[in-house]
Amino acid sequence: MLEGVPVRTDRTRSAHVPTIADALARLLAVTGVRRLFGVPGGEIAEIMSACRRLGLEFVLTRHENTACIMAGIAGELSRRPGVVVATVGPGATNLVNGVANAYLERAPLLVISAQVATSLAPVLPHQRVDLETLFRPIVKWSHTLTGKDTAATVQRALDLTVEGRPGPVYLALPGDVARMDETAADPGYGMYQAPPPPVPSPRDVDRAARMISEARTPLALVGIGLDPTPSRTTLLRWLEAAQIPVAVTPKSKGLVPEDHPLFVATCAGMAGDRLVSELVGEADLLIGVGFDPTEAIRPFYLERPFLSVAEYGIAEPSFVPALELIGGVPDTLATLSATARPCHAWAPER
Repeated sequence: MLEGVPVRTDRTRSAHVPTIADALARLLAVTGVRRLFGVPGGEIAEIMSACRRLGLEFVLTRHENTACIMAGIAGELSRRPGVVVATVGPGATNLVNGVANAYLERAPLLVISAQVATSLAPVLPHQRVDLETLFRPIVKWSHTLTGKDTAATVQRALDLTVEGRPGPVYLALPGDVARMDETAADPGYGMYQAPPPPVPSPRDVDRAARMISEARTPLALVGIGLDPTPSRTTLLRWLEAAQIPVAVTPKSKGLVPEDHPLFVATCAGMAGDRLVSELVGEADLLIGVGFDPTEAIRPFYLERPFLSVAEYGIAEPSFVPALELIGGVPDTLATLSATARPCHAWAPER
Protein backbone atom coordinates (compact mmCIF):
# COMPACT_ATOMS: atom_id res chain seq x y z
CA MET A 1 0.00 0.00 0.00
CA LEU A 2 1.27 3.50 -0.85
CA GLU A 3 1.77 5.75 2.11
CA GLY A 4 -0.92 8.41 2.07
CA VAL A 5 -2.62 6.96 -1.02
CA PRO A 6 -5.86 4.98 -0.65
CA VAL A 7 -5.76 1.62 -2.37
CA ARG A 8 -8.84 -0.25 -3.54
CA THR A 9 -8.83 -4.01 -3.41
CA ASP A 10 -9.59 -5.64 -6.77
CA ARG A 11 -10.69 -9.25 -6.11
CA THR A 12 -10.81 -10.03 -9.78
CA ARG A 13 -7.12 -9.43 -10.05
CA SER A 14 -4.60 -11.23 -7.88
CA ALA A 15 -1.11 -10.06 -7.03
CA HIS A 16 0.78 -9.53 -10.26
CA VAL A 17 3.96 -8.10 -11.67
CA PRO A 18 3.36 -4.37 -12.14
CA THR A 19 2.87 -3.19 -15.70
CA ILE A 20 4.04 0.04 -17.32
CA ALA A 21 0.51 1.36 -16.81
CA ASP A 22 0.85 0.52 -13.11
CA ALA A 23 4.17 2.35 -12.95
CA LEU A 24 2.65 5.42 -14.57
CA ALA A 25 -0.35 5.39 -12.22
CA ARG A 26 1.83 4.89 -9.17
CA LEU A 27 4.05 7.83 -10.08
CA LEU A 28 0.97 10.03 -10.48
CA ALA A 29 -0.39 8.87 -7.13
CA VAL A 30 2.75 9.28 -5.04
CA THR A 31 3.40 12.75 -6.48
CA GLY A 32 0.00 13.97 -5.35
CA VAL A 33 -2.28 13.61 -8.37
CA ARG A 34 -5.76 12.73 -7.08
CA ARG A 35 -7.95 12.84 -10.21
CA LEU A 36 -7.83 12.46 -13.95
CA PHE A 37 -10.24 13.95 -16.48
CA GLY A 38 -11.23 12.18 -19.67
CA VAL A 39 -13.45 9.94 -21.79
CA PRO A 40 -13.04 6.14 -21.49
CA GLY A 41 -11.86 3.97 -24.35
CA GLY A 42 -10.70 0.39 -24.68
CA GLU A 43 -7.11 1.38 -25.41
CA ILE A 44 -6.79 3.30 -22.12
CA ALA A 45 -8.39 0.56 -20.03
CA GLU A 46 -4.98 -0.41 -18.62
CA ILE A 47 -4.30 3.14 -17.46
CA MET A 48 -7.78 3.59 -16.00
CA SER A 49 -7.64 0.26 -14.16
CA ALA A 50 -4.21 1.01 -12.73
CA CYS A 51 -5.37 4.43 -11.52
CA ARG A 52 -8.56 2.98 -10.04
CA ARG A 53 -6.59 0.43 -8.01
CA LEU A 54 -4.69 3.32 -6.44
CA GLY A 55 -7.83 5.29 -5.65
CA LEU A 56 -7.38 8.03 -8.24
CA GLU A 57 -10.70 9.59 -9.20
CA PHE A 58 -11.70 9.51 -12.87
CA VAL A 59 -13.82 12.54 -13.83
CA LEU A 60 -15.97 11.52 -16.79
CA THR A 61 -16.81 14.17 -19.41
CA ARG A 62 -18.84 14.13 -22.62
CA HIS A 63 -15.94 15.11 -24.85
CA GLU A 64 -12.15 14.99 -24.67
CA ASN A 65 -11.90 18.73 -25.28
CA THR A 66 -14.08 19.37 -22.22
CA ALA A 67 -11.87 17.08 -20.15
CA CYS A 68 -8.78 18.93 -21.34
CA ILE A 69 -10.20 22.34 -20.46
CA MET A 70 -11.22 21.09 -17.00
CA ALA A 71 -7.80 19.57 -16.32
CA GLY A 72 -6.11 22.76 -17.50
CA ILE A 73 -8.24 24.90 -15.19
CA ALA A 74 -7.45 22.53 -12.31
CA GLY A 75 -3.78 23.07 -13.08
CA GLU A 76 -4.18 26.86 -13.21
CA LEU A 77 -6.02 26.99 -9.87
CA SER A 78 -3.68 24.64 -8.03
CA ARG A 79 -0.44 25.71 -9.75
CA ARG A 80 0.25 21.98 -10.10
CA PRO A 81 -0.21 19.83 -13.20
CA GLY A 82 -3.75 18.75 -14.05
CA VAL A 83 -4.01 15.41 -15.85
CA VAL A 84 -6.19 14.46 -18.84
CA VAL A 85 -6.35 11.04 -20.53
CA ALA A 86 -7.79 9.99 -23.88
CA THR A 87 -7.97 6.93 -26.07
CA VAL A 88 -6.18 6.40 -29.36
CA GLY A 89 -6.88 8.09 -32.71
CA PRO A 90 -9.90 10.45 -32.67
CA GLY A 91 -9.94 10.41 -28.87
CA ALA A 92 -6.48 11.91 -28.80
CA THR A 93 -7.04 14.32 -31.68
CA ASN A 94 -10.12 15.66 -29.90
CA LEU A 95 -7.72 17.01 -27.27
CA VAL A 96 -5.95 19.40 -29.62
CA ASN A 97 -8.09 22.48 -28.95
CA GLY A 98 -7.86 22.03 -25.17
CA VAL A 99 -4.12 21.45 -25.29
CA ALA A 100 -3.61 24.57 -27.41
CA ASN A 101 -5.70 26.50 -24.89
CA ALA A 102 -3.49 25.28 -22.04
CA TYR A 103 -0.40 26.25 -24.04
CA LEU A 104 -1.65 29.81 -24.56
CA GLU A 105 -3.14 30.15 -21.06
CA ARG A 106 0.11 28.95 -19.43
CA ALA A 107 -1.73 26.11 -17.66
CA PRO A 108 0.33 23.22 -16.23
CA LEU A 109 -1.18 20.11 -17.84
CA LEU A 110 -0.07 16.51 -18.35
CA VAL A 111 -1.75 14.99 -21.41
CA ILE A 112 -1.73 11.20 -21.67
CA SER A 113 -3.26 9.27 -24.54
CA ALA A 114 -3.21 5.73 -25.81
CA GLN A 115 -1.46 4.94 -29.07
CA VAL A 116 -1.59 2.08 -31.57
CA ALA A 117 0.51 -0.85 -30.35
CA THR A 118 4.08 -0.56 -31.56
CA SER A 119 3.93 -4.12 -32.89
CA LEU A 120 0.92 -3.26 -35.10
CA ALA A 121 1.67 0.33 -36.14
CA PRO A 122 3.78 -0.64 -39.21
CA VAL A 123 1.00 -2.77 -40.68
CA LEU A 124 -2.29 -1.50 -39.22
CA PRO A 125 -3.38 1.99 -40.34
CA HIS A 126 -6.66 1.89 -38.35
CA GLN A 127 -6.61 4.96 -36.01
CA ARG A 128 -2.89 5.36 -36.66
CA VAL A 129 -1.97 9.03 -36.26
CA ASP A 130 1.49 10.40 -35.49
CA LEU A 131 0.33 11.90 -32.21
CA GLU A 132 3.78 12.81 -30.97
CA THR A 133 4.28 15.02 -34.02
CA LEU A 134 0.69 16.33 -33.91
CA PHE A 135 1.05 17.72 -30.40
CA ARG A 136 4.65 18.93 -30.61
CA PRO A 137 3.89 22.54 -31.72
CA ILE A 138 1.46 23.13 -28.83
CA VAL A 139 3.25 21.45 -25.92
CA LYS A 140 6.53 21.94 -24.10
CA TRP A 141 7.55 18.32 -24.73
CA SER A 142 6.01 15.50 -26.76
CA HIS A 143 7.13 11.93 -26.10
CA THR A 144 6.08 8.29 -26.54
CA LEU A 145 6.66 5.92 -23.62
CA THR A 146 8.70 2.87 -24.58
CA GLY A 147 8.72 0.84 -21.38
CA LYS A 148 12.15 2.09 -20.34
CA ASP A 149 12.67 4.52 -17.46
CA THR A 150 8.92 5.03 -17.18
CA ALA A 151 8.88 6.62 -13.73
CA ALA A 152 11.74 9.01 -14.53
CA THR A 153 10.08 9.98 -17.83
CA VAL A 154 6.72 10.71 -16.21
CA GLN A 155 8.45 12.65 -13.43
CA ARG A 156 10.25 14.73 -16.04
CA ALA A 157 6.94 15.39 -17.78
CA LEU A 158 5.34 16.58 -14.53
CA ASP A 159 8.29 18.84 -13.78
CA LEU A 160 8.24 20.38 -17.25
CA THR A 161 4.60 21.44 -16.90
CA VAL A 162 5.59 23.99 -14.23
CA GLU A 163 9.19 24.84 -15.08
CA GLY A 164 9.63 28.26 -16.66
CA ARG A 165 6.45 29.18 -18.50
CA PRO A 166 3.81 26.71 -17.29
CA GLY A 167 2.22 24.65 -20.05
CA PRO A 168 1.16 21.22 -21.34
CA VAL A 169 3.31 18.13 -21.86
CA TYR A 170 2.17 15.18 -23.97
CA LEU A 171 2.86 11.48 -23.36
CA ALA A 172 1.68 8.69 -25.67
CA LEU A 173 1.34 5.15 -24.31
CA PRO A 174 1.10 2.39 -26.95
CA GLY A 175 -1.27 -0.43 -25.99
CA ASP A 176 1.39 -3.14 -25.92
CA VAL A 177 3.76 -0.96 -23.90
CA ALA A 178 1.02 -0.32 -21.32
CA ARG A 179 0.76 -4.10 -20.71
CA MET A 180 4.52 -4.71 -20.50
CA ASP A 181 5.96 -5.75 -17.16
CA GLU A 182 7.68 -2.98 -15.25
CA THR A 183 10.96 -4.52 -14.19
CA ALA A 184 12.74 -1.38 -12.99
CA ALA A 185 13.25 -0.86 -9.27
CA ASP A 186 10.89 1.50 -7.46
CA PRO A 187 12.61 4.92 -7.68
CA GLY A 188 10.95 6.04 -4.44
CA TYR A 189 9.55 9.36 -5.62
CA GLY A 190 7.65 11.35 -3.02
CA MET A 191 4.92 13.96 -2.98
CA TYR A 192 5.28 16.33 -5.91
CA GLN A 193 6.80 19.72 -5.18
CA ALA A 194 7.40 22.42 -7.72
CA PRO A 195 11.05 23.41 -8.05
CA PRO A 196 11.94 26.65 -6.25
CA PRO A 197 11.95 29.75 -8.45
CA PRO A 198 15.27 31.36 -9.37
CA VAL A 199 16.48 34.44 -7.52
CA PRO A 200 17.27 37.62 -9.49
CA SER A 201 20.71 39.01 -8.89
CA PRO A 202 21.09 41.96 -6.47
CA ARG A 203 22.68 43.90 -9.33
CA ASP A 204 19.58 43.48 -11.50
CA VAL A 205 17.28 44.37 -8.60
CA ASP A 206 19.27 47.56 -7.97
CA ARG A 207 19.10 48.41 -11.67
CA ALA A 208 15.34 47.87 -11.66
CA ALA A 209 14.95 50.13 -8.62
CA ARG A 210 16.88 52.87 -10.44
CA MET A 211 14.73 52.47 -13.57
CA ILE A 212 11.59 52.91 -11.48
CA SER A 213 12.88 55.85 -9.42
CA GLU A 214 14.11 57.70 -12.53
CA ALA A 215 10.85 57.21 -14.43
CA ARG A 216 8.51 60.20 -14.47
CA THR A 217 5.38 58.37 -15.59
CA PRO A 218 5.73 54.62 -14.93
CA LEU A 219 2.76 52.32 -15.49
CA ALA A 220 2.39 48.86 -13.93
CA LEU A 221 0.72 45.99 -15.82
CA VAL A 222 -0.38 42.98 -13.77
CA GLY A 223 -0.95 39.75 -15.69
CA ILE A 224 -1.58 36.05 -15.91
CA GLY A 225 1.81 34.98 -14.56
CA LEU A 226 1.22 36.29 -11.05
CA ASP A 227 0.21 33.73 -8.42
CA PRO A 228 -2.52 35.57 -6.50
CA THR A 229 -2.30 33.73 -3.19
CA PRO A 230 1.24 34.68 -2.11
CA SER A 231 1.57 37.84 -4.19
CA ARG A 232 -1.49 40.06 -3.71
CA THR A 233 -0.52 41.69 -0.39
CA THR A 234 3.05 42.38 -1.50
CA LEU A 235 1.85 43.73 -4.84
CA LEU A 236 -0.46 46.27 -3.18
CA ARG A 237 2.23 47.27 -0.69
CA TRP A 238 4.71 47.94 -3.51
CA LEU A 239 2.19 49.88 -5.63
CA GLU A 240 1.26 52.06 -2.67
CA ALA A 241 4.88 52.66 -1.65
CA ALA A 242 5.86 53.68 -5.19
CA GLN A 243 2.50 55.34 -6.04
CA ILE A 244 2.45 53.76 -9.49
CA PRO A 245 -0.86 53.52 -11.40
CA VAL A 246 -1.75 50.00 -12.42
CA ALA A 247 -3.75 48.22 -15.12
CA VAL A 248 -4.65 44.54 -14.97
CA THR A 249 -5.31 41.91 -17.61
CA PRO A 250 -8.51 39.82 -17.62
CA LYS A 251 -6.77 36.81 -16.04
CA SER A 252 -5.53 38.93 -13.13
CA LYS A 253 -8.73 40.81 -12.33
CA GLY A 254 -9.25 41.09 -8.59
CA LEU A 255 -5.60 41.30 -7.65
CA VAL A 256 -5.98 45.08 -7.46
CA PRO A 257 -9.43 46.24 -6.31
CA GLU A 258 -11.12 48.38 -8.96
CA ASP A 259 -11.90 51.03 -6.34
CA HIS A 260 -8.23 51.30 -5.36
CA PRO A 261 -6.92 54.85 -5.96
CA LEU A 262 -4.10 53.53 -8.19
CA PHE A 263 -6.28 51.26 -10.35
CA VAL A 264 -6.78 52.70 -13.83
CA ALA A 265 -8.10 50.03 -16.22
CA THR A 266 -8.50 46.42 -17.30
CA CYS A 267 -6.75 45.54 -20.54
CA ALA A 268 -9.77 43.75 -21.94
CA GLY A 269 -9.00 43.76 -25.65
CA MET A 270 -12.22 45.66 -26.24
CA ALA A 271 -13.24 49.32 -26.42
CA GLY A 272 -11.86 49.97 -22.95
CA ASP A 273 -8.33 49.46 -24.25
CA ARG A 274 -8.43 53.00 -25.64
CA LEU A 275 -7.70 54.26 -22.12
CA VAL A 276 -4.85 51.79 -21.76
CA SER A 277 -3.43 52.92 -25.10
CA GLU A 278 -3.54 56.54 -23.96
CA LEU A 279 -1.78 55.66 -20.70
CA VAL A 280 0.89 53.65 -22.49
CA GLY A 281 1.43 56.63 -24.79
CA GLU A 282 2.03 58.88 -21.78
CA ALA A 283 4.15 56.38 -19.83
CA ASP A 284 7.93 56.40 -20.00
CA LEU A 285 8.33 52.96 -18.39
CA LEU A 286 6.09 49.88 -18.40
CA ILE A 287 6.51 47.55 -15.43
CA GLY A 288 5.07 44.10 -15.99
CA VAL A 289 4.26 42.17 -12.83
CA GLY A 290 3.45 38.67 -13.99
CA PHE A 291 2.60 40.19 -17.36
CA ASP A 292 2.79 37.79 -20.30
CA PRO A 293 2.39 38.89 -23.95
CA THR A 294 0.06 35.93 -24.51
CA GLU A 295 -2.78 38.08 -23.13
CA ALA A 296 -2.20 41.06 -25.41
CA ILE A 297 -4.15 41.50 -28.64
CA ARG A 298 -1.64 44.03 -29.96
CA PRO A 299 2.04 44.59 -29.07
CA PHE A 300 1.66 47.80 -27.04
CA TYR A 301 4.47 46.52 -24.79
CA LEU A 302 6.91 47.36 -27.60
CA GLU A 303 6.13 51.06 -27.43
CA ARG A 304 8.01 51.89 -24.21
CA PRO A 305 10.94 50.49 -22.19
CA PHE A 306 9.68 47.35 -20.44
CA LEU A 307 10.72 46.04 -17.03
CA SER A 308 9.42 42.53 -16.27
CA VAL A 309 9.01 41.10 -12.77
CA ALA A 310 7.84 37.51 -13.16
CA GLU A 311 8.52 33.90 -12.28
CA TYR A 312 9.57 33.12 -15.86
CA GLY A 313 11.04 34.90 -18.86
CA ILE A 314 8.59 36.58 -21.23
CA ALA A 315 10.91 37.39 -24.14
CA GLU A 316 9.63 36.62 -27.62
CA PRO A 317 11.64 36.36 -30.87
CA SER A 318 11.16 40.08 -31.55
CA PHE A 319 10.54 41.30 -28.01
CA VAL A 320 13.26 41.52 -25.37
CA PRO A 321 12.42 43.53 -22.22
CA ALA A 322 14.92 46.14 -21.12
CA LEU A 323 15.32 44.10 -17.93
CA GLU A 324 13.79 40.91 -16.52
CA LEU A 325 13.73 40.06 -12.83
CA ILE A 326 13.00 36.34 -13.00
CA GLY A 327 12.24 34.74 -9.65
CA GLY A 328 9.79 34.70 -6.77
CA VAL A 329 7.63 37.77 -7.34
CA PRO A 330 6.62 38.40 -3.67
CA ASP A 331 10.26 38.50 -2.56
CA THR A 332 11.28 40.70 -5.49
CA LEU A 333 8.45 43.18 -4.85
CA ALA A 334 9.27 43.24 -1.15
CA THR A 335 12.85 44.21 -1.98
CA LEU A 336 11.69 46.92 -4.39
CA SER A 337 9.23 48.25 -1.81
CA ALA A 338 12.01 48.84 0.69
CA THR A 339 13.54 51.55 -1.51
CA ALA A 340 10.40 52.80 -3.31
CA ARG A 341 9.76 56.54 -3.32
CA PRO A 342 6.63 58.26 -4.74
CA CYS A 343 8.37 60.83 -6.94
CA HIS A 344 6.47 60.54 -10.21
CA ALA A 345 4.79 63.14 -12.41
CA TRP A 346 1.40 61.62 -13.25
CA ALA A 347 -1.36 64.22 -13.18
CA PRO A 348 -3.70 63.73 -10.20
CA GLU A 349 -6.69 63.04 -12.45
CA ARG A 350 -4.84 60.07 -13.90
